[in-house]
Amino acid sequence: MLQGRIPLAHIHLPESWIGAYLLSCGFQHLLVLPFFGEKFQLPECIFLLGLPLTMRWWASNPLRGNNSPRHRLFLFSVLCWCLVHCFSFACHPSLDGFFESIGVIYLAVLCLWIQRLAIHIPTAELPAFSVRAFGWLGWAMTLTALAAYLLALGGVANEAAQCYVRFPYFGDVYRLQGFTTTPALYLSAITLSIGFVLGDTLSRNRCRQAAIAAGLFTLVAVLTFAKSFLYIIFLWVALLARRSSRSSLRVVFVGIVLTIVHCFATHLLIQAGEQTQRSVDPSGPYTTNERLFVFGDVALVKTGYYALKRASWQLFAENPWTGTGPGNFNRTLATLKTTGAYPAHLPDFDPHSSYTGALATLGLFGLLALIACGISLFRIVTIMPADNPFRYLFIALLSIIAAEAISMDVMNFRHYWALVGLILAWKGERAGEKQEPPLAAS
Repeated sequence: MLQGRIPLAHIHLPESWIGAYLLSCGFQHLLVLPFFGEKFQLPECIFLLGLPLTMRWWASNPLRGNNSPRHRLFLFSVLCWCLVHCFSFACHPSLDGFFESIGVIYLAVLCLWIQRLAIHIPTAELPAFSVRAFGWLGWAMTLTALAAYLLALGGVANEAAQCYVRFPYFGDVYRLQGFTTTPALYLSAITLSIGFVLGDTLSRNRCRQAAIAAGLFTLVAVLTFAKSFLYIIFLWVALLARRSSRSSLRVVFVGIVLTIVHCFATHLLIQAGEQTQRSVDPSGPYTTNERLFVFGDVALVKTGYYALKRASWQLFAENPWTGTGPGNFNRTLATLKTTGAYPAHLPDFDPHSSYTGALATLGLFGLLALIACGISLFRIVTIMPADNPFRYLFIALLSIIAAEAISMDVMNFRHYWALVGLILAWKGERAGEKQEPPLAAS
């Protein structure tokens, strides 16, 4: 019946589904559902609707993706990542672990779904489509988040721009997070929009409006007051350096410095006498109240991120092969509180690190599978032609993801798995189609 009313060619356009899913990644905190919490949001609705509709279309439009050894190695690494979750869950079963394992499998299938859709987009059109799709995401996130922030400043309370009381260094401040779960997640998603829009503009020497858009996305992102904004600075430096043919070593140096600064600022607070005491609540979620170093009136105080890293290492040491089991990290923190190994006043957070989180919840094999996924994906990107501007963009974005993983659970970020799906399809085989360079290099 549906086929008789609307032609399948219009229902199943791959651009429509990819664009819809990418757009939904900027609105991951809309639905309030019982039982599922934040695990089922708008992106999952689009995925569950699009997957069965596109499967029938695939049957009549078969195309194989890239079957190179590097692609097979990445897919094998992702399979190992899923299997490690299932094995650890089997050793430490729990309801949260079940949902966590299902979520990991969903993200892997999502990546393949995006890839299978994207290989049906002609090679010459895929870059332009990706720039448009991430551009729409950037505009949607920026305009809605900015409107919410202005409403908050005007006295209209909303979750898109919440007030953080006694936030370090700033005191009471409104932090923009848009319709995502945290300010850092907002920054993570908008970074992709900035990268695609700015990278395309600089590589083709055109469209001043696009450069202005990337600048607006960046300026609004400042209102998150999140330390990961440093990685947006790195992205601008990296893309502008390529435009002016600056040395790649300088870009690497800037990236290393910004990563060190981010790690320092994330795990340690500088307290300087009365000024900091007024802006940091000793019983709040930002500090452990443990001093690492004191020099006169200045002290370095360990943050909640520091406590989470320490707790992760302890949990890994207790069970190095299977970890605590996926989804069980928060529960084990409550146990550590009773022994004083984790500050009692801090909430039972998630690991807030892909690396130490994998060690704590999955054990050693979880970390190895994570590293294998990262290395194999980098190897896929490096075989792209050197004159392809998107090769440089992808390397910069993957470097940012690797650095973010130190203090964020990036393996749960939907938009990153969608990005990986596009990367896998970038040089995918398209039957009967002559391969052409994606964009003209500058």
